[in-house]
Amino acid sequence: MPTAAPQNPAPPDDLVIVGAGIAGTSALLELLEQHREGRTGRERLRVTVVERSEDLYAGLPYGERSGSASLIVTGLDEFLTDALRDEFRDWLRAHREQILAADPDLGISTGWVSDHAEDLREDRLEHLYLPRRLFGRFLAEHTRARIAATPGAEVATVRGEARALDRAEDGGWRLTVRSEDGAVEVEARSVLLALGSPPKQTLPHSIGPGSTGVFVEDSHAESMDALVDQLRETLSGLPDGASRDLLVVGASADALELLHSLHRAEDLEPRLGALRVLTPRGTPNTWTIRPDRREEYRSIHLAAYAAQGPETELTAAGMLQAVAADVEAALAEGYAEQDTVPELKRLAGGLLDRLSWEEQQSYVTREGNLINRYSRPTGGDYQRVADRWLREGRLEVIPGRYAAADTPEGWQVTVRADEQDAPLPDRYAVVVNCAGFQTLDDTDDPFLRALLDQELVTANASRGGLAVDAHHRAAPGVFVAGPLLAGNLNETLRVWHLESCQRILGMAPALGADLAAAVAAQAPAGA
Repeated sequence: MPTAAPQNPAPPDDLVIVGAGIAGTSALLELLEQHREGRTGRERLRVTVVERSEDLYAGLPYGERSGSASLIVTGLDEFLTDALRDEFRDWLRAHREQILAADPDLGISTGWVSDHAEDLREDRLEHLYLPRRLFGRFLAEHTRARIAATPGAEVATVRGEARALDRAEDGGWRLTVRSEDGAVEVEARSVLLALGSPPKQTLPHSIGPGSTGVFVEDSHAESMDALVDQLRETLSGLPDGASRDLLVVGASADALELLHSLHRAEDLEPRLGALRVLTPRGTPNTWTIRPDRREEYRSIHLAAYAAQGPETELTAAGMLQAVAADVEAALAEGYAEQDTVPELKRLAGGLLDRLSWEEQQSYVTREGNLINRYSRPTGGDYQRVADRWLREGRLEVIPGRYAAADTPEGWQVTVRADEQDAPLPDRYAVVVNCAGFQTLDDTDDPFLRALLDQELVTANASRGGLAVDAHHRAAPGVFVAGPLLAGNLNETLRVWHLESCQRILGMAPALGADLAAAVAAQAPAGA
């Protein structure tokens, strides 16, 4: 006899958040604040958070997968918005003794603690490049406390990977999640896509029979610590005479994180042979330490471009050309690339409003990202390791673009330079992919691919983000947070790049207000 359907099925959630990293967590915190202030129009707020990793409210960058030696890439003074910075600083002070003891429960590098013990004791926190896991631990505790302190808020969690999004019968949305226990369906009136960046670009390679080489497609597939363990095991198992060289493809923040992790793994670093990084632009200027001259640097080319009268029609391409000329001139005069950042950011920010709407669109989809390459933060411990290894000859940077790799006797890597393909002279025991992100045209993320193929959402002109309206909506009831907002220009958003934690947090209040308005519009007050 068939089972009767329940008479009073559970109502759909007000919101399901896909992704509990910094973007999803900051949006949740702002929605909770809106609810406490009565702006959701109801007494009860039902939210489900879906996260595929164990790092709930920390995500990949600040959770266990980041690694014990992984650090925030800016000082504390540039990392967070003011209010959250103050709370994190208080948390660090309250946990000072636990940090100084390198408590295993914190999962941080004992070497980092030893290097910075005096700064920690003397409360010199502002310019420290702190372990990412400390911020992840703080943020998770902070978020759980805010949930508990919000009357009427019910926040459920589902651990699993989002696989499909479909319209529900009531006009809301049904999210299908693949969990360890099988498929789970979550129904909600609205959805927030806080998916982070698309996956890394895939690098073509062929593995022959009996191969002794290891090709790492994703340095964070498990965790940076797991990758270090894998390298340790691989090098220990190599036969005599086999290559022990390691090639890192890409000079991204992930590459620096890996180099720093190798430095902290004192038993592993001596087992490595040659250590090389392959990148199109050659050695990044930010990998070498130079005297800090930011206070004295003054722009020539961008300043002259900005000094033109209002009758001059400025262009995004003209801004890029001026920035590139300024950086080239600054390097020739002995400045570091990072010395130019405050001045060029100030001038570029002032020029954006002088661009026509069409030129602003060009800036957020192309030139803004190219200009951003001149202002990527690198400093502190990461920079010191790269600088020392470059000076000692321990690290070599090879200019060129990765083309292919094959085995069996270690990896033979083919590189493209000056439109010509040529094999590198040495073979590699390990190749690690630290290249940039995929575009949305070629992403192989199953959930993101399904959303695009079903035309539930569309890529914007940058091909790096989803098109949204002025209220962060990619479709009715579907909102976007975090890096996938890149490439949007409308009445409230002008975003070309969104990897900065501080900027994601700064945008969260407006997103929280949009989510609260959507909740309030869904049902009468007091529902």
